[in-house]
Amino acid sequence: MNKYLNRYSVREMVIPRTTKVVIKIFMFNIIDLLIVFFVTLIGIKISSAIPTNPFFKLVLVIASFIVGVFCASRSVNNPGIRQWKIFIWALMEDRHKYYPIRYEKKENRNARI
Repeated sequence: MNKYLNRYSVREMVIPRTTKVVIKIFMFNIIDLLIVFFVTLIGIKISSAIPTNPFFKLVLVIASFIVGVFCASRSVNNPGIRQWKIFIWALMEDRHKYYPIRYEKKENRNARI
């Protein structure tokens, strides 16, 4: 055996595939900040294209910022998926399929009631 070969076995040198790396600015993900920024930018462009009073334009920009925060936020139950993906999944779900709920009654012989 060549003395310059790696002496470790392949099993010890497995690279984990589930490691996720994020770039953060202060305590926020840079992707989340970009999502909020671009959604707010789209809201500013839409508000400038609509000829209305400045109060309505300000309301539209604030609403687009709130939509951007909603799109970048993550669910409490599943922090790996952003809210906008869950919203799209709920809209695309087929509501004409029926999935029965399986219920099996278990008898408890030691029950006090």
